[in-house]
Amino acid sequence: MNRFMATVCFGCLGLSAWTGVSAQTPAKQPTPAKPAAQPTTAKPGQPAPAAVKPNQPTSAAPKPGQPTLAPPKPGQPAPVPAKPIAPIPAVANKSGRPKPGEPTLAPPQPAPAAAPTPTPALAEPAAAKPEDPAPADEPSPTAPSDKATPTTAEAAQSDKPAADQTTEDGKRTYALRYKFQKGETIRWRTEHRSNIRSTVKGVTAGAESHTESVKVWKVSAVDATGNITFEHSVASIRMRQKHSGQSEVTYDSLTDKTPPTLFEDVHKSIGVPLTVVTMSAQGKVLRRERKVMVGREDGQLTMTLPEQPVAVGDEWRDPLQYQVKAPDGTPRPIKAQQLYRLTSVEHGIAVIELETQILTPISEPTVQAQLVQQETRGEVRFDIEAGRIVRQQYDLDKPVVGFSGQDSSMHCRSRFSEELLTEAPATARKE
Repeated sequence: MNRFMATVCFGCLGLSAWTGVSAQTPAKQPTPAKPAAQPTTAKPGQPAPAAVKPNQPTSAAPKPGQPTLAPPKPGQPAPVPAKPIAPIPAVANKSGRPKPGEPTLAPPQPAPAAAPTPTPALAEPAAAKPEDPAPADEPSPTAPSDKATPTTAEAAQSDKPAADQTTEDGKRTYALRYKFQKGETIRWRTEHRSNIRSTVKGVTAGAESHTESVKVWKVSAVDATGNITFEHSVASIRMRQKHSGQSEVTYDSLTDKTPPTLFEDVHKSIGVPLTVVTMSAQGKVLRRERKVMVGREDGQLTMTLPEQPVAVGDEWRDPLQYQVKAPDGTPRPIKAQQLYRLTSVEHGIAVIELETQILTPISEPTVQAQLVQQETRGEVRFDIEAGRIVRQQYDLDKPVVGFSGQDSSMHCRSRFSEELLTEAPATARKE
């Protein structure tokens, strides 16, 4: 029983104004009259034009309002009367506006208004050509795109589902991913309480344990696909064990220089790298390298997240396998699964229920006793934006009858809890 309880405690070690210039119609300008034609003087060597005899009547009387011409001096050609200059209408350019300096008789018709296009300040927006309007369903070449240009990290992780989507039936979905940064250090305070009572041949014995520790992950790399490599360690630990008929044994890594014999291996593992782990952004362990051989390191390090976005009420499963000893002493694999269910999302925190289910049929109580501490139920709170667990708690209350004869029984109760720390706590000093 003592070795069984020591294994329980060692398990805790593993455990983001459109400012165009408005078009205005220019004011009406007076039409400038062209100067009257000047008499033509004959060049040297050319015959002079025929002179008009004095007092010779003109071919037609002047029209009313038309000025009469003074008789020409002798030897000078008669001037040709200037005809009135007709006003020249303004010719609209492609923009629908008269060119500067062009005379107008009436204000020009305004050009068709172009759709406002966001442009830099003091820049006049280009008007659409009336004869060739842009199709309504095609965006303007200068219009900004609704989609932001992805960063290098986003482009590298473009295969990941969006964090906020809506299904065809109107359900909002969430993509759950671990999001750690290179060089980051994350700490959680953990607590594990266990109470086991067993009766064999009428004799009852009990064992209690209580462990508090600070778990540390130091992230050393995050690759383009989102895989995370981190170093797992325990910064400090405080342990207490009590067995029936024996004195209580305690150990505090912050105050005890010499540990009890029962906790010597634990003392050696404080403040040093225990395991180097590479896991995917979903929490699947891809590689695990043990640095210190303390306790058992074959359990789960963290919760596995779903591959696709999930809505409230959705479930996902993670297959597990345990190794136990059959009654004849041979090893036997046991298939199991972790069942997860998203129950709610509150202020960006996903609330997830979980349950460990044994799938392989088991009839032998001796095998059931080996798995009794695996059949837990609990709740996890996951920060979607930060991409990490902020709190989790697992509870166990499981009896086993006949594990060591017909009159034997065992009852195991335990609770494991973990909470994210925002400040670094004190750490143990190695002597």
